[in-house]
Amino acid sequence: MALAHITGGQYVPMVNANLLAQMIIAGVREEISLDRLMNSSRKDIVQVIQKATSDGVDDQETAKRLQQVFISKKVQVNRMKNEAGVPSKDAEECYTKCLDMADIQSKYKKTEPTSNTNVAAMDYGLQEEESVTIEQAKRILQKAKYWEIPSSRKGHEREKQSFTTSDRTRKSGQTQSEHRTPCRYGSECRDHSDYHRAKYYHADSDKKQELQTHQRTPCKYGSDCHDQSEYHRAKYYHSHSDKKSEMRTHQRTSCKYGSACHDHSDYHRAKYYHP
Repeated sequence: MALAHITGGQYVPMVNANLLAQMIIAGVREEISLDRLMNSSRKDIVQVIQKATSDGVDDQETAKRLQQVFISKKVQVNRMKNEAGVPSKDAEECYTKCLDMADIQSKYKKTEPTSNTNVAAMDYGLQEEESVTIEQAKRILQKAKYWEIPSSRKGHEREKQSFTTSDRTRKSGQTQSEHRTPCRYGSECRDHSDYHRAKYYHADSDKKQELQTHQRTPCKYGSDCHDQSEYHRAKYYHSHSDKKSEMRTHQRTSCKYGSACHDHSDYHRAKYYHP
């Protein structure tokens, strides 16, 4: 349930294995309709999130505002019947913030689910052209957290005119520490998700990343090394490898299979060029 909430997915308890096919089809059609809504209403979603951030409201209130925007515009989506799949408050507000299983075990409280739904009468049929529910608005909001949302519309326009995508990413990496909330776990934090790292500042981990290059052992082959594996590159330092990597493309022999080549071995990729 907590994983479904974090990823913006839907928690669907299975009450009858014979309804598995119905659940998959209805669930996929609902997700497709929500994805289309997010693409077509991206501007509205960003505006709601920006306004909620400036007002300092929580996710519950932000989801309510988002739902009202969709209702006012008479937006309709598909919805799978899932009466027993409403996430609990513990899953949304407690377990999703845990860093590991040990943290979850320390906070876990066994509760008996309360539901007036008749299990025998449950199904996963698709309800078409329905208004956006608060649960769907929460899922849309959770997925939108992984977007690159500027703090204001003017700032977004200024960045768009002045920087390319890579420049913008680099700049945000240099200034995020001034605006992010310090993580209570500091350098011991094990949550490496994009959302967590973008929201919380880790004092020592950012400095350690800058020192990694100098702490690595120089490779005895230097810039002529052909070992492109992640383990080797993380352990050994290669001087001038970045400069020479741009030149290697022109020095390597063109592979006769081109972009259709299925040989991903380090030796083959280092020797042959794939246009």
